[in-house]
Amino acid sequence: VDFLLREMVGGELAEEVDKFRFITVNRYLARIEKKTARFFQVACELGGDFAAFPPKIRTELGEFGRKLGLAYQLFDDLRDLTGDGKTGGKPVFQDLKNGVLTLPLLLISDQPGFDEVLAEVQAKGKVLPGHRKAIRKWLVARGVPAEVKSLIYQYCREAKVQITNLNLPQTPYLCDFVDGLFDPKGIQLR
Repeated sequence: VDFLLREMVGGELAEEVDKFRFITVNRYLARIEKKTARFFQVACELGGDFAAFPPKIRTELGEFGRKLGLAYQLFDDLRDLTGDGKTGGKPVFQDLKNGVLTLPLLLISDQPGFDEVLAEVQAKGKVLPGHRKAIRKWLVARGVPAEVKSLIYQYCREAKVQITNLNLPQTPYLCDFVDGLFDPKGIQLR
């Protein structure tokens, strides 16, 4: 658990260092691996510990949580740019406002005008309606929602395989949980 907590802190620090900076997709994935995925991993491992499962099963539960955490972070990042601010209970475009370039933003960062939008957001400290419109247009043109959804569902499938291989009495419930976790309505352009 100590190692995982150190990883989580490292992920949070990396996010701070990377604010308003273009990073590689691999760096982004490593950052969410350390941050959100490790949080889910710790929670699942501690759940296995609480249930008095043997160490091997606790480790496997942690891996289930890690994959679920990756899926969750991608879902949250996409919903931040495509949601309506009502579904999910948090305002949209908060990551960009805070200088956090998420995977969907990195995938459109080569669009003409993106640099200017990013510079304006950084200078003004807010995302203007014109910025939102341009970003959503670029997301659709590039096919980013479908690309990120595909990655979300890949991690969900991997999490379900992970938990199914354990053959625990709780397996069907955990698979149902994964199936119902990500509401597609939360990641549609409006």
